[in-house]
Amino acid sequence: MPKMMRRTRGFRVRLWVCGLAMLLAAASARATEYHGQVFVRGVPVPGATVTLAQDGEHFSTVTDEQGVYEFPDLKDGEWKIEIKMREFATLKSQVTVGANLPQGKFDLTMLGLEQMLDQAKVTTPEA
Repeated sequence: MPKMMRRTRGFRVRLWVCGLAMLLAAASARATEYHGQVFVRGVPVPGATVTLAQDGEHFSTVTDEQGVYEFPDLKDGEWKIEIKMREFATLKSQVTVGANLPQGKFDLTMLGLEQMLDQAKVTTPEA
């Protein structure tokens, strides 16, 4: 094979590899951090479970002492969010994840006494 042809092929391979690397970098750049805070009447709620779901993917985390949750690497787009905490009504909503979009701020509602007692019921299997 002539020397010039080998150089051209090597250049094309390097060009193809660089192009592929740029495409992969662009795809990963579309991942966004999403975070927010959970409250009850203006008071941060630690220990609430926050779950995000989209297209069969599910990610969960727990709020910290300040009621803050964080998902470091999510695909941009619409996600279903569910926030659960014992003795509070489960909150279900939709959020949009993307660069420069507002982050989540959610207020939980306390359950009534009857609903709390229902959650606390213990059942024993029948023999």
